[in-house]
Amino acid sequence: MDCSGFSRWIYSLAGGSDLLGAGNTDNQLAKMKKTSSPKPGDLAFFGKLSDTHHVGIYLGNDKMANAPYTGVNVRIGTVSSHSDLVGYYTLGK
Repeated sequence: MDCSGFSRWIYSLAGGSDLLGAGNTDNQLAKMKKTSSPKPGDLAFFGKLSDTHHVGIYLGNDKMANAPYTGVNVRIGTVSSHSDLVGYYTLGK
């Protein structure tokens, strides 16, 4: 499972339906609203605004759960370990 698949799966479990839908991180970002005050459960996107390449689920205190790439176990890491944070996003437009 890759990062977008992981976030999609977690949001489906939490929301009871496929809230993020199929696609990559750019497709997910289009369904989100940027927030300057992230809360646990919000998504942290990385890359460029028009070309994201990674997403993690924000846990608070600079921590995130993410699937680094297909075939690797889900990990808890830090948001700040990535130099290309696009921003934090919450569900809804």
